Amino acid sequence: FVAQVGNEKLVLQYKPSVSAHEIGPRLHAMRRYDIKTTVTNVGPHRDEIIFLLDDRDVTVFASRGELRSCVLATKIAEAVYLDKKKNLAPILLLDDVMSELDEPRRQNVLQAIRPYQSVITTTDETLPSHYRLDDAVVHALPLDHPIKKERQKRHGTAR
Repeated sequence: FVAQVGNEKLVLQYKPSVSAHEIGPRLHAMRRYDIKTTVTNVGPHRDEIIFLLDDRDVTVFASRGELRSCVLATKIAEAVYLDKKKNLAPILLLDDVMSELDEPRRQNVLQAIRPYQSVITTTDETLPSHYRLDDAVVHALPLDHPIKKERQKRHGTAR
């Protein structure tokens, strides 16, 4: 998977833990150990997906916003795949995804999800008006709402 967003290139590389011709013998060789540890130690569940942003491993070099962007790009790509290849219209549930994104990334995400029904939670009350989300239905919780009060208590921000 390769995606070009603005001037950044995101590449996902699949890194198998074992080759197709090795899996049978490796599973057989590990059988006793797997039973002893009650874990299957060889197989596709041990494979990795490496995220590269501009040819750099995001687990080493990326900021929190860049990491979040990589995950969002993957989820949006999944939505596009379901829509285009399977003719299934996904509903996107995005929980506070904008908080760690810079302005260009916010714009890119909102543009990418525009074709899909989306539920976005945010603490940024200006989001719908600032980004001209005219077709958005906004449900704002008042400051004294019990959910907000409980969250403020847990995070030490109660007034």
